[in-house]
Amino acid sequence: NIFNIKSVFAPELDEETIAKRLQDSTTCSSDKEELPCSETPCSMQELELEEKALHALDIVRCQEFTGYDPKVNAYTRTRFDIFNLAFFDLDKESDFCRGPRLNMIPSPIRDSIVGSCVNVITLKVKESEVGFPIKVFGTVVARDQVDYRCVYLFRRERGDPQLITSADGKLTLMDPCRGLVPEDRIYFEMDLKIVRDGGEVEDFSKGVIVFNRARLPNDKQTMGVSLNSYLSRVEVRCAYVVYPIEATIEVNILKGPCSVSRVIAATTKNYEYSMDLYNGGEAAAEVEARTVPLSRRVVAVPLGRKLVMFIKMSPQL
Repeated sequence: NIFNIKSVFAPELDEETIAKRLQDSTTCSSDKEELPCSETPCSMQELELEEKALHALDIVRCQEFTGYDPKVNAYTRTRFDIFNLAFFDLDKESDFCRGPRLNMIPSPIRDSIVGSCVNVITLKVKESEVGFPIKVFGTVVARDQVDYRCVYLFRRERGDPQLITSADGKLTLMDPCRGLVPEDRIYFEMDLKIVRDGGEVEDFSKGVIVFNRARLPNDKQTMGVSLNSYLSRVEVRCAYVVYPIEATIEVNILKGPCSVSRVIAATTKNYEYSMDLYNGGEAAAEVEARTVPLSRRVVAVPLGRKLVMFIKMSPQL
């Protein structure tokens, strides 16, 4: 009832129409005074039919992820849809990977790296219409103009939800398979659900929000974008990084018994918005492991600045 796509399909061709088309095709190929075959009315009609068929397929694809959002009291599309999706696989992960090591980049370095990228600092549950605590699972993916494929930032199954106990609670992000390059925009696609006490599953946050670097304030390096949908308001906060160099981090306990409860990364001149690499809360990292189990290990650092690490630890008695 939402979409009427019957009009875009070509009618069945009867014998008279087929004969006329064959005659037009013969004229097209035999008469040198005519337009090139690709520009004749018969070919243009076929092209128009193909375009309409592609448009119809795109509508069908978009209908698959169009649903009623009670928070906005309207039907909305909950996935990326800025171009024709007739043959685009929305679930395929990006094939691109991270770049080479710094010592393998030819000089000058500035000519060999991308002009900018984005660090996703936090993913917060700002509001919940069902209160707290809640158990959250699902996916959050980012897409950029490199290939518009999935770059996962959060992915949990129903059997392994994350517990959020209060407003502004942070979802634990994972490392992206590559850096996010904002030539213009980055699209964040949410599909988060919650598990209720009785085992019922409900949609919690579904939709797309856009980080547009043109909207960054002149004196700021960070910006948050929010999605109001279904049962929540969720915010993604991003930091814009110019001439980024990738840092891969590992924290090892080399000597003496101690426990690590939190690891934070930041860059010089941007201490205000730091990234949680590990937050064990009351449960500190086990000393026996000798390596702190970071949830994220990769940070983009602007060329010419320094990576700053904050580690909260306590000795074991």
